Amino acid sequence: MINFYDLKAKYSSLWQSVEINPSTASIVKNVANTIYKNKNRYQKIQKHTDIPWFVIGAIHSLESSSSFKKHLHNGDSLSKRTVRVPRGRPKDPPNNGTRYTFEESAIDALNLKRGILRELGGKLDSIEKILHYCQAYNGFGYETGAGRRTTPPKRSPYLWSMTNQYQKGKYVSDGRFDENAVSQQVGVAASIKSLEENYGLDFNEGKTIPIENVTIKPQFSVIRKGDVGRLVSVLQYNLNLLADFSLSIDGVFGPITEGAVIQFQRNQNLIVDGIVGRQVWGRLAEIQNSANNA
Repeated sequence: MINFYDLKAKYSSLWQSVEINPSTASIVKNVANTIYKNKNRYQKIQKHTDIPWFVIGAIHSLESSSSFKKHLHNGDSLSKRTVRVPRGRPKDPPNNGTRYTFEESAIDALNLKRGILRELGGKLDSIEKILHYCQAYNGFGYETGAGRRTTPPKRSPYLWSMTNQYQKGKYVSDGRFDENAVSQQVGVAASIKSLEENYGLDFNEGKTIPIENVTIKPQFSVIRKGDVGRLVSVLQYNLNLLADFSLSIDGVFGPITEGAVIQFQRNQNLIVDGIVGRQVWGRLAEIQNSANNA
């Protein structure tokens, strides 16, 4: 077992510079939306395992494509015990009938890693601990085995897929590593980053940050006319506060919000297209930072 403190600085450094790949941003956002939609189910499992709901959701996406008909251990069917590694789980028979519930399976799968949780102080209260737990869940083959040959080296796609911290190399089956294969799954870091950006997740607490306390970052997801959701509300709030607009904060990117974005782009000498991407978020971040330091 690899010691957490041997990797803590690495996790911290990679997280501080992580960005979701623009080419896969919509895929990542869809996964984050699914995780958030199933938050209540994950929170019930959290009560039995002490694993934050959003971590359960990220693992669920990776192991079972977010299907509630599969074991959280490895994606095998809930109709019987697991066949692949870890084989024969859960040990106890289903509580009712012949089919395991997703909750029964998930609690068993996560409790198999209680030793890792204890080593991390019994609580996943930092991003470094979250990343270490998830890498332990998947296995440390990307640190010590053939998986060291990822590009860049020693970057687990389980953690970093669909971000700037990973390009290629993955285990295509148990024990079989292909250094040219590219993971098509959304890594844990990308899922959490998207939840942070689009739902205001504070991963230290598992709570939602009020929109007035959101620190704007240039790498926030691209939004445009027709989009809805929390990130649109963050935009509207900050256009009002930082650029003297009077938008309704309703989370709907309609024609009035688009007009405000176009006017903001003109005022700031940016490309005028009505789309909120790195340039607009970046300029708003600069203005916000200046206001906070004034």
